Amino acid sequence: MFRNLTLFILLAFGPSLMAQFVNNGATVTIQPGATLRVESSFINNTGTVTNNGTLEVQDSFKNSATFFSGTSSTVRFIGSGVSQVKSNGAVLRNVELSKTANNINLMDAATISGTINFVNDNNKVILGVHNFRVNSGGAVTSTDANEYFVATGTGNLVKEITSNGSVTMEVGDASFYSPITNAITASAYSSATVSSRVTNAVHPDKPASATPYLTRYWDVAVAGTTGLTNVMTGTYNEADDLVGSPEADLDGGSLVTGGIWNFTAGAVNTTNNTVTSSTTNGAVGFTGMKPFVTFDLTAFIEGFTNLSGTMTPVLMNSGMGMSATNVDDVTIELHNATSPYATAFTATGTLTTNGLARVVLPGGAAGGNYYVVVKHRNALETWSAAPITINNGGTYNFSSSAAQAFGSNMVLIGGKWCFYSGDVDGATFGDGSIDFFDYSIWETDYNNFESGYRRADLNGDGSVDFFDYPLWETNYNNFVSVAKP
Repeated sequence: MFRNLTLFILLAFGPSLMAQFVNNGATVTIQPGATLRVESSFINNTGTVTNNGTLEVQDSFKNSATFFSGTSSTVRFIGSGVSQVKSNGAVLRNVELSKTANNINLMDAATISGTINFVNDNNKVILGVHNFRVNSGGAVTSTDANEYFVATGTGNLVKEITSNGSVTMEVGDASFYSPITNAITASAYSSATVSSRVTNAVHPDKPASATPYLTRYWDVAVAGTTGLTNVMTGTYNEADDLVGSPEADLDGGSLVTGGIWNFTAGAVNTTNNTVTSSTTNGAVGFTGMKPFVTFDLTAFIEGFTNLSGTMTPVLMNSGMGMSATNVDDVTIELHNATSPYATAFTATGTLTTNGLARVVLPGGAAGGNYYVVVKHRNALETWSAAPITINNGGTYNFSSSAAQAFGSNMVLIGGKWCFYSGDVDGATFGDGSIDFFDYSIWETDYNNFESGYRRADLNGDGSVDFFDYPLWETNYNNFVSVAKP
């Protein structure tokens, strides 16, 4: 008891003390106006520390017991070395970064209820895998190109929000400051937060065709709101982040669950190097790239489809890969709705065993009205029954009904309406008719005992054999050919 009382008196009446600090059970109070200066590490192993004044720490702050922060209290990080910070769930009031060109590293999640002030130049908070939370009423001040939160791991900068407004997340990577501002509106808030982190890389779900693009993306999550709209504006580094040109072709893109990108047109500011995207989803990935349209097709090919209504993994059977769910590539063409029905856009996708193929079309296709035409190396070219409007995230299912194809030009296998097999002549696709020219290709491969990825392998088992012949023969005898407007 005498030890605790003596320390209390020294801190109360002495304006500044310089000492190392290791607490193993004492009850310590830093009085208002007093400063406890720790020239090495502050370590609170057991006991209780109440800070009503200023605690200056030169090295690490490690709390494993109880630490209370008074309303006007401050924890100030000083010195020229890196500081490790472990708060053990303690909520700090005010934090100052007054280090000489160095950082603090979080060892666990940290929370403040007041202000974190980046006082000196080139001070950063490295989050790593830990969150740094700013409670309602708190603030982040004096950030700039050299003072911010490095949030490139799984740790996020988190801010509590209680009403509509703009919330800036002062995040960046080790080299560049790239804050993101969230203009948030909602009809209700309940323990709501916004959190963000940034990655200095191409977003892993960016299609190869989307150029120009940024090699930087943000993960943003808003929780605890009802009726959310979030207009996000991120700052990028043109020299480091921009790939391709013109820069003005960038749109802000936000990725939601299900792999669909939504774009905000005209959302790049090439002077300020900012890109903007609006979302109503709580959790999104956000970056900038040339906009595109994601379109999901459902289609089955006769020879590859079994009586259970699924397709065989042709590529694996043919030695072209090890995927048990990929079937084969198809080409999707969008043709104008009026004569002469010219091709407007083209994309390639891979059919899976359940008949699905996702393709990426140029952004200019959005809102247009087109026939959907599917071409394959040994199946008959098939057109949609009528033109459809192409929207981002749109779908078209050929397999649900014969009437989904122009002229009902499909065959029913295993409960799925399928494209006819057997049109194998032509450099890339067939000539639009299942005829004797197709038979000649099959016959040559059959006589040569061909196997692997061959156009004449109509059933997709990896071998050109007599099991392929009945597919061609039936369709040849029925005079099967392409049907189109």
